[in-house]
Amino acid sequence: MESRTILIIDSSKEAQILLHRYLVDIDKGFNFNILSAYSYIDALKYCKREQVQLILLDLAMNRTEGGKLFLRLSKDPYLSTIPVIILSSIGDKNVVREALKQGAKGYILKPIELPKLKKAIFDVFKLKYTITDDAHNGRSEIYIKDDIIIIEIHESFHGDFVNSVKHRLLDVALLRKSSMKRVLIMFFSIDDMEIDAATAIGFFSFYKDVRGMSQHNIKVLSGSEKLKRILRKHKDTKDIEPVPTMLKGMQILNLQLLEGGRHVIRTDHIKPGSVLYSDVYDENGTLVKNKNEVFSKEHLAGLITQGVLQLYYVKLSKDDHDIFESNLFDMSEVELHDQSKSVFK
Repeated sequence: MESRTILIIDSSKEAQILLHRYLVDIDKGFNFNILSAYSYIDALKYCKREQVQLILLDLAMNRTEGGKLFLRLSKDPYLSTIPVIILSSIGDKNVVREALKQGAKGYILKPIELPKLKKAIFDVFKLKYTITDDAHNGRSEIYIKDDIIIIEIHESFHGDFVNSVKHRLLDVALLRKSSMKRVLIMFFSIDDMEIDAATAIGFFSFYKDVRGMSQHNIKVLSGSEKLKRILRKHKDTKDIEPVPTMLKGMQILNLQLLEGGRHVIRTDHIKPGSVLYSDVYDENGTLVKNKNEVFSKEHLAGLITQGVLQLYYVKLSKDDHDIFESNLFDMSEVELHDQSKSVFK
């Protein structure tokens, strides 16, 4: 069978690994040849040297390289024939409209949902597309509460469906810049007949692909004794803890965070001008800065002069055990620029 060459262009090694696994899961006999480029220059070399038939491009790669590369591809008489699917965290409607106007065959927002990526790729290659787990009517929800990734899996634990949920979870976990990854997985109305050990172990192995995550970071709410037995017996899941309620699971995860000391940021590590994605407090629980505000250089210097050497992402009670808020953020990852104006240049 003739191979279909797909070039992934993304400066993030983690994103590359994840997309590789997406394509392996989507492949199923379609013989994809997967290439990786981490920069503008490498991408052009591949496009000119290899018979690339599809490009998956991170539009925000290295800030502006993705946009520049896309324009270069769209204007080149030879390279413009290569279909491009854009994968991006930029949801600005004007950016999406401009990308499609310039010839993109698809625009998929991160975190990527595997069925959407699969459909876009199948449309390009004119392959037959089937909806994941349509026969089982399974559904899932993934959202974030108090910086805990919450997954709800309803009615189905079928292999393809669970694999899709796993990759959506990895997308969210890899995009979050929290210093500690914490996950609560809740199963609803799932028949024990749906659950097999290989599917369960394969699904829960996601933590191995997320830096900073371990089995201890995962709690499971399920009425299935079969699932609990499977988790207990396997070395890769034996430390994943079952919890009786959603509230209890979140409390345990929050206490783990507190006891690990990972809720603290040194004041002299904060960059002036960085946007706060969370409220921050001093050791007495006094609010220092609100979410979405920024520290000035003078304010930070004043705090250090006053002896405030560290701030907290959580507001602590007097006994340091009850957590009222726990939204983490990584200040070093936040940059101030207008994405909609810097993409296509």
